Amino acid sequence: MRTVTAIAADGEQTLDIKIRPMTRREVKGLKKYGYTAFGFNGKAGDLEDGGSDLDDMMEAPMKLVLSAEQQNFLEDCSMNEFKRVWGEIQKETFLDEEAEKNSESSSSGKQTKTA
Repeated sequence: MRTVTAIAADGEQTLDIKIRPMTRREVKGLKKYGYTAFGFNGKAGDLEDGGSDLDDMMEAPMKLVLSAEQQNFLEDCSMNEFKRVWGEIQKETFLDEEAEKNSESSSSGKQTKTA
């Protein structure tokens, strides 16, 4: 588990959000949104309720992992802050510690050594 401090768009309010990984059952339930055991594949299927694929794809894990209070707080945050919290849920669910460390160092522009 990890804790993320979300900052409201006004920059004044903050909320510490404890993020847990999604369970295997939860991930399997998100298949229609493009989730697999290996992560999000970027291809959401046709939704029966006619919702926006991308919006629903991002909202679905939030509804599973976050409390109603946390979800409500994120409504007053910037979209970038919302996406940051969503990304932390993805990391917590799909990346182990070593993979995350490698991902962070390679995405920051630093070179990583390979054996």
